[in-house]
Amino acid sequence: ERRKYRRFKLATFIELLRKNSCLQARVIDMSLFGFLCRCSVFLGPGKEISLKLKIAHPEKDLILCSAVVQRSTVIGANEYEMFLELDRYGQEQITRSKLLRSFS
Repeated sequence: ERRKYRRFKLATFIELLRKNSCLQARVIDMSLFGFLCRCSVFLGPGKEISLKLKIAHPEKDLILCSAVVQRSTVIGANEYEMFLELDRYGQEQITRSKLLRSFS
């Protein structure tokens, strides 16, 4: 499959924050625009959420931003795959962080 933007494999977790709950999602890959991840709770397309990403780097970067679920599919029992598109602030934070530089 040909993609418009380069994807990077990333073995980490992000925290999805909504209302008074916090969910963990396992990141499959990422681009400058968002994350493909898996979670045990279904979040439908259009759902706005906040997310927190801790980057395993000596400087201990922490990214807090908002995202919108662009697509969501059922993978199995209590397992859903979704693409989260970051807001502009999140995109800028990813660009500034050391995360993408480690893939160069």
